[in-house]
Amino acid sequence: MNSIRGVGLYGSIAGIRGGFFTLGVNAGLKKYFSNKLYVDTGFHFGGGGGAGALDGGGAFILPHFNLGYDFKNFSINGGWSYVNFFDGGEIKGHQLNVALEIPLDFEYSDYKSAEKEIDLNEFANTSWNQNPKRNSLMVHFNNLKVLSKAKSTDDQVLEGKTIKLAGFEYTSYLNKNWFTFLKVDGAYDGIRAGYMDVLLGGGYHLSMNRNRTNILAKFGIGAGGGGGVDSKGGFLFYPDLSIEQQLFKDIYISVNKGYLLTPNKDFYTSTFGIGIKYYIERNGINTDNTTFTKGKFKGFEVIVKQDMYFNAKRMEDPTEHMHQISLQINLDLNKNVYVAGQTSFANFGNAGAYGEGLVGAGLKTDPLFNDSTSLFAQLLGGACRWWWYCNRTRFNYKTKFRIRL
Repeated sequence: MNSIRGVGLYGSIAGIRGGFFTLGVNAGLKKYFSNKLYVDTGFHFGGGGGAGALDGGGAFILPHFNLGYDFKNFSINGGWSYVNFFDGGEIKGHQLNVALEIPLDFEYSDYKSAEKEIDLNEFANTSWNQNPKRNSLMVHFNNLKVLSKAKSTDDQVLEGKTIKLAGFEYTSYLNKNWFTFLKVDGAYDGIRAGYMDVLLGGGYHLSMNRNRTNILAKFGIGAGGGGGVDSKGGFLFYPDLSIEQQLFKDIYISVNKGYLLTPNKDFYTSTFGIGIKYYIERNGINTDNTTFTKGKFKGFEVIVKQDMYFNAKRMEDPTEHMHQISLQINLDLNKNVYVAGQTSFANFGNAGAYGEGLVGAGLKTDPLFNDSTSLFAQLLGGACRWWWYCNRTRFNYKTKFRIRL
């Protein structure tokens, strides 16, 4: 029997609530009855809402009980689940669910080894002696030029308007050319704040000019809406073509052109964007480049936390405290500097549709008090969703001081 822990992000793809998103944490158990057949039961708690739904403060629970079959490289399971937005919301009920699971695994070391340089020969007879996995992280800005005669949820014409987005993209390579990606964006200008999309997909990578120039063809599907954009149920297609040029060793500038649309083209946009991408090879020392003799452990942190805004002002409702659940990922540039990405959704305080997408950087001290404590300071900026909070400013920033124990 295996214990399961993690985080989950949900978005609407059918119905009338395009733009409805949630974030939460999972805990559960997974037990195999044979080499292939298993049962998966668990509990999900989080926050979110949007698209005019009766989500209350946004806090919800989602327990499930599924049966699954393991196909080695992936598994499929399905069964029963129950949802309840219990903090003043009116969304609750039982439903059937189905899931596709693709396992991920990686080699790792203790975080105390971060930034430690190693001789690759010392790892020749270990599990690290394998082909490395290639990934990339990109911070980007995208413009969506609305081409269809789309209208907002309050009958305002969107055709001709440009929705400006900020976000990030994570890519994982299956082999030298084929890759999968996750892309998350939020609006910061062009329409009233609140639009967001989350896209999953795959693509093909073609390198030229001695790997200094890359062309990437991508296709993704996902969920999007909010900010008055009527994306129907929220299901979106995303074909895209990008060209990248190397700036430094592992850093590229990327320019992309594509489309983002609903299946029936009720919401149909032309996309154009620019981003900065960082490539990293991990989990292996067996590379084609025989000149490599040393490597370095890079540290990263995955943080799930509960934030609180004191006396959060509203446009219409009375002022009260607002709570939100947050997921933050930090990637160390060195021992004392890191870059960060964070997404947050309200889960208590009568603001269920409120959310944030932020990127930035931070500073941290060397470990103190017997290597048990570090001090952090960071500055994050990005977009927020829910017009009642964000209409005064389309760009949100946050400063934060933390103590790590």
